[in-house]
Order: sequence, then structure tokens, then C-alpha cells
Amino acid sequence: MAIRFELQNEIPSNSTVKNATLSLYFQQGTVGDEHTCAFAFVKSWEEASVTWLQSARNTPWALAGGDFDTTTKVTTAYAPEFSWEHYTVTGIVRGHVSGAPNHGFCVFPDLKDGNSGRLYCSSEYSSEDSLRPKLTVVYENTGINQCNGHGEITQSIQICNAGGAVRFLLPSANLCHITVYNPSGRPLYTAQARGGQRHAIDCSRFSNGVYFVRIVAGSAAYGGRFSHIR
Repeated sequence: MAIRFELQNEIPSNSTVKNATLSLYFQQGTVGDEHTCAFAFVKSWEEASVTWLQSARNTPWALAGGDFDTTTKVTTAYAPEFSWEHYTVTGIVRGHVSGAPNHGFCVFPDLKDGNSGRLYCSSEYSSEDSLRPKLTVVYENTGINQCNGHGEITQSIQICNAGGAVRFLLPSANLCHITVYNPSGRPLYTAQARGGQRHAIDCSRFSNGVYFVRIVAGSAAYGGRFSHIR
């Protein structure tokens, strides 16, 4: 499987990538005690004509399956049918944001038993677009002191990603008011929670873009942001 996400216009080049997760929805096929691998491609390819043998029309790969960097290998256990597989690709994305050529990811089973045949939802999957491949990136940019124009931020929060959700520790307070804004400033998510606890937000239905988290705890305002790409 060949997949690529546009990062250049989504994440500022001077950002520090904290973590990145590639998520693929497995529909049906081979299951068992095996693993799937993700690598960084080192050669460009054309979406309309890429195959196991060629990167573009009449342009073969150097090796069948694709030209990829073996040092970037990331593995994850086979997911059950009709569930998500998650790959921690922080190192690969960090390199792409820092200026390394972004040719996307190559994903295929690590076939110890020679068995294959796994079907994932692609970027053209039309039955439910929330099941298309996605990349969630959490990054830090110290040049930001406002949360999408919604007031001065006195302190940043550390956001992490796991299993398709963003998570962060709420500041100590009796009650925290949490809001997630899209790039245009429209609130997409609001919640209240007691401070000092971890809070999770499911971002699987968010569209591509940078999202801002703002937390009001008493008289203090905290903020952070993450990028969701699919």
C-alpha cells in the first residue's frame, strides 16, 4: 500500500514534532499473530499508476514492492477485521517536516508465514469517509502565544496522540473549560472536566487541518495545537 500526506502547508517548518500516528482501517482479510510494516518511501510515485512492480507508468521500482528506507521500519500487530491499525511514525514525519523529501509511506505485511491478503480503506473509500487513512501529528511551535485569536495564552499544554485521540493533562483547578477550534476559529468540541486529570478527544471525524485547544481554568488560559491529516 502506498500512501502520502501533504505536510508542507499543514505544519510550519520550524515546529517540533512531538508524535505522529498513521492510522489505517482494516476491513477484511488475513488475521493472526503477524505484523504489518510501514516504511518511508525514498522515491516519488504516481497515485494513478503505482503498483507492486512500478512507481509510475512504464517506470519500475528498483525492487518489487517499492523503494523505501529500511531504517525507518515501523511495525504494528495485525488488527482484527473492521478496526484501526496504528503506526507510530514520529521519526519519519519529524524528518519530513525538517526538510527530508516526503514521498509518503509504504505499508505491507511482514510475512513470516508467507500468508497475505489484507484489505484497507483507501483515500477513495466512499461508504464512510471517516474510515479513510489519516495521519495525526502533535507538534509544538513556541512562536504562538494565542490560541487562534481566542485570548492570550499564559501557558502551553503538552498534547500527545494515541489510538486516534489527542490526550493532555488538565491544569489543577476545580473545573476546566475545554474548547477545540478549527483553523477558521469555529469551535468543534467543548467540554468541562475537573482539573488535574487526563482528558482525551476523539479526532477521527475531524477534517484535515490544524486544531487549537484552549483550556480556561479559573483566571488562567492554557493552549496548544495539533494537526490532523487524512
